[in-house]
Amino acid sequence: QDLMPETHPRLEKGGVALHTDARGVMALNLESRLATRVLLELAHAPYGNENDLYTLAKAVDWPAWISPLENFCINTSAHRSPLQSLNFATLRVKDGLCDRMREDTDDRPSVDTRFPHLQLALHLGATQAHLYVDASGGVVVPAPDAPHVFAEARRIEAEDARSVEQIRAERPSTVG
Repeated sequence: QDLMPETHPRLEKGGVALHTDARGVMALNLESRLATRVLLELAHAPYGNENDLYTLAKAVDWPAWISPLENFCINTSAHRSPLQSLNFATLRVKDGLCDRMREDTDDRPSVDTRFPHLQLALHLGATQAHLYVDASGGVVVPAPDAPHVFAEARRIEAEDARSVEQIRAERPSTVG
């Protein structure tokens, strides 16, 4: 609450919910000492089968989040889900995303589970499905790929340094 009081954070099962913008998400990832993941909810709805998940995913404005030249992955978790296969549930969300992209852009992004541009999280409860963007990143890198990944990380870090400094300059310090 001290980090971002203007967002009106509230405790929910499994974490803290709040309303913020892209700068707030970046500040949360940068400054929070407690958050292990920052998830941005894209959509939620009741569901009973995999077709409901397809409909949920297809309703999202995907071109606002990813281009056909980029790639994505979906990590699925469930608690008391009535579905028989989480893999099939994940596939239906992928289908909804790709079909929406084809409708909007005549092309679709690829799936890359190792180094995705966009990480999505699908959580299935007993009756509700929640689809999130995982804004925390954090990919575990296999040793043979480390030099390439570290070089890319240095490039991104240099590119983002100006944004980080801008965020810090705009927000009062929470230390002290």
